Amino acid sequence: MKFRAIEAWLAKHQAPLLAGVVAFILIFGVLTAVGPAGIERFVGNLVPGVSAAQFTFNGNFTQEGANPKYGKTWIASITCRNGSGSTTTVGGTGNPFVVYQAVAAGLGQQGSSIARPTRPLVRSDGGTGGGFRWNDNGVEHLPTLTASCAALGYDTYVSSTCLDAERSGRYPGGKCNFHSPGNDQVSRYSGTVSPSTQCSNTNDDDRDGAVDADDAQCHTDGNPHNAASYDSTLDREQGTGASCSDGRDNDGDGRIDGGDADCHTDGNVGNPASYNPNWTEAPDCSDGADNDGDGVVDAADAQCHTDGNPHNRASYDPNRISEHGTGASCSDGRDNDRDGRIDGGDPDCHTDGNPNNPASYDPNEIEAPDCSDGADNDRDGFADAADAQCHTDGNPDNRTSYNPNLITERGTGGTCSDGRDNDGDNLTDGGDPNCHTDGNPNNPGSYDPDRDEHPDPVVDVRANGSDGPITVAHGGAFGLTWTTS
Repeated sequence: MKFRAIEAWLAKHQAPLLAGVVAFILIFGVLTAVGPAGIERFVGNLVPGVSAAQFTFNGNFTQEGANPKYGKTWIASITCRNGSGSTTTVGGTGNPFVVYQAVAAGLGQQGSSIARPTRPLVRSDGGTGGGFRWNDNGVEHLPTLTASCAALGYDTYVSSTCLDAERSGRYPGGKCNFHSPGNDQVSRYSGTVSPSTQCSNTNDDDRDGAVDADDAQCHTDGNPHNAASYDSTLDREQGTGASCSDGRDNDGDGRIDGGDADCHTDGNVGNPASYNPNWTEAPDCSDGADNDGDGVVDAADAQCHTDGNPHNRASYDPNRISEHGTGASCSDGRDNDRDGRIDGGDPDCHTDGNPNNPASYDPNEIEAPDCSDGADNDRDGFADAADAQCHTDGNPDNRTSYNPNLITERGTGGTCSDGRDNDGDNLTDGGDPNCHTDGNPNNPGSYDPDRDEHPDPVVDVRANGSDGPITVAHGGAFGLTWTTS
């Protein structure tokens, strides 16, 4: 009864400052009657677990004259329900000041930027009455009633009353408006209300450190860096649990979820249709995918090895971020010179020509055929066009036979393919008649790299010192002398 007397006094004398102080007390008193949940929703979270905006208010509360006295009523108490069926009643036995201040506080708690009500809220219009009694037959103003419930954290308006708790001799049934409405105002909501989605409520719902437009799950392509794909109507910041939908940069490559090629079936972050939130965002070198499209995956990719050599199991690093090379042929994962060796496994890609020396691997080098890489690959003192093995006829003196696309400078092991003048005749390999089956160094078709540059020895045999024929009798003897050259 003490609370009711104070409410009646406030309503009658319109003491705003004192009303604010007492209303706070009354909120606890009134809401305690409907259970602890009511208190929590006003002084704590509007909805358990959610402390940010639960609703979007597309409108504003504005003040207007309270007249006509019997035609316009205020909200003395209001009952609301949420999606789970839970209800709350604010205002108790009837206090329009408690109701509007609770609504204003709720808007503040949700972080809404709209104008808040500063006077009792409109409940209905077009009613009748007289003689200090209201017939309460007006039409409910649903925008205000719905917005009031939304401000309190509830999505459905259930019911309301207009009669306040004043039970004086003048108003034995209570009042539905000010005693002198011409001197006061009421608040009305104009606009619509819609439930805020997790992607528009300014709250980090999945606690991943990203909110709304900054959260990958609020983008249709999963890419938080694509402003065009942000969709505020999406209602789930939580991903599927997979690393491609958790809002984190799991592989340390600076790319998140849909912004990471790992999360696209075609590896194209510019293709929203290929984004798969159920995929794994892992380092390129351990995700089971051919990320750079070179036909090799993970341990088989040169870029996943510290020495660039895919044939060296010890150098494989599954935590390497990218399979993509520098763009040079020594870091593209391909056998560019068709010598059966790739990137760090190719001497061309080492500053010292040693594929077994990880320290000498240079991914920016050029992996070219031996005959056009400017290097003396077989260490015979000749490079490219000066090397007999880079000529189709084995003749380094024949400019027309030079083929820069020949894979190797290394010969077969014979002296006719070692790039040396082995017999001291100033002729090398294909330029030496000894290396041709017909003895013709000008015939490329007769060149045989497996032959020996040394000519067959010429033996000069003489009998009894004579160059001519000799006759030897039966049982006789003769002497032979010979020289070789």
